[in-house]
Amino acid sequence: MMQTEFRLKTLKKIQLRANNGELVYLDGLVNFTQSKALATINHFDRQRQVTIFADLFGLDLGASVAYTREGIDALLPKGVEYRFTGFAEEMEKTGQAFGAALGLSVILMFIILAILYESLIQPIIIMMALPLSIIGVMLALYLSGLQFSLFVMIGFMLLMGMVGKNAVLLVDFANEAMEKGKSADEALIEAGEKRLRPILMTTIAMIFAMLPLAMGTGIGSETNAPMAISIIGGLLSSMVLTLLIVPVMYRLINPLDRWLRKFYEGKVEE
Repeated sequence: MMQTEFRLKTLKKIQLRANNGELVYLDGLVNFTQSKALATINHFDRQRQVTIFADLFGLDLGASVAYTREGIDALLPKGVEYRFTGFAEEMEKTGQAFGAALGLSVILMFIILAILYESLIQPIIIMMALPLSIIGVMLALYLSGLQFSLFVMIGFMLLMGMVGKNAVLLVDFANEAMEKGKSADEALIEAGEKRLRPILMTTIAMIFAMLPLAMGTGIGSETNAPMAISIIGGLLSSMVLTLLIVPVMYRLINPLDRWLRKFYEGKVEE
């Protein structure tokens, strides 16, 4: 403050030459007032902008963004807009890209299964294993205290190919048994008995392959661990629930599939 007053007094002593040639002090020509103003004014998209930074302690990025959006409208005056930048903006872009990739992968998977099984119903039965893996992913993240991140999304994309093979083993064996003249109930019981061991073997092998990444503490473990833990949780839940849910869905939807096959065959014969 003292330094500011000294500069102001010095500024008032500046002399200017008037029209008549005499020197006049600046203090006699100008009124000096003190006020506060921004040292710099930043612009973004031709609008004034103020950037606010914050550190997160005990709160993940997604939860902090949701918390901010709940109360920021009541705090900002009219005419003031806001947007998230930095990691928050990238997180939203990543979520949108992940949703598009997930939707495209589901469509392609359905098309491939429909071509292989020559049916529009059985791919639905097989793809029931996909949402069952989400339960394990969320439960594993909750128990481990980790947050949903980009690497968890990558792990979930890997799960889509892994968990589908359990349903494929059951449905494929049940189809073969029904072609041999067995009923749907008998085919499903036999499929569960015959395919239980391969399902357990492949699932346990993949789980143990992911354990080094999940338990690692070296460089890069903060990115590898969430992906591996999410995969392990998804494999466990899909392994258990697929053996229970997929046979039920097969038993309920199979009559519709049989009827559609007869309808297609009748059209072809005509």
